[in-house]
Parts: sequence; structure tokens; C-alpha cells
Amino acid sequence: MKKILKDYSLVLLCLMLFVSCKKTEITTVISPNGINNITFLNDENSDEITFLVKYGEQEVIQSSILELLSNEIDFSGDLSILKTEISTENNEWQSNFAELSTITDHYNQIKIF
Repeated sequence: MKKILKDYSLVLLCLMLFVSCKKTEITTVISPNGINNITFLNDENSDEITFLVKYGEQEVIQSSILELLSNEIDFSGDLSILKTEISTENNEWQSNFAELSTITDHYNQIKIF
């Protein structure tokens, strides 16, 4: 009887540990040429959102905590990513000051909610 109770306790403990481990949500936006990328990590076991920046395969900004500051909104406490929207813009605009009068404005953007 004690052995069965001990086995059930062990199974219950393992199940509780497995359920308490939550996944890390990874969101990445990549430049149109595929060289630059920014990755946002939302670890559900932590109240922090981190990010890292890569140029090719080299990390130019190592994993860092994303801190948001505002006089109007209080960002303290738990932060989480609810949804993301990734879009691509490819426009041209005219400059009166540059040697090249038409400037290409091609980028990918991410909106994080």
C-alpha cells in the first residue's frame, strides 16, 4: 500500500512540474534582405520580455530585457505578448536635399500588443 501511494505521489509530482513549465513564445521580424533580425522572447515563467538583435549569424545585441518607460502608462508588473502583426512596407519618397532624389523605403515592421 505504501509503495502504491509513493508511486502515485511521484507521478502526481511529475505531472505538476510538467504542467507548471510553460513555453517561451518567440516572435521574430526579419529585414527584407534577410540579413538583420530582431527576436522577442516572452517567457511565461517570467514577467519580462527580452529581445536580441542579429546581423547575419552574429548577435550584435545580446539577449536584453525590454524596458518600456512612459509618463502616461505604468508598465511595471507582468508583461506578456497578446498578439503580433507583421507587415511589409515598400514605398518611395522624394527628397529635396539628398543627391538621390528618390529614396526607397523598404522595411518589415512588427506591432506587438
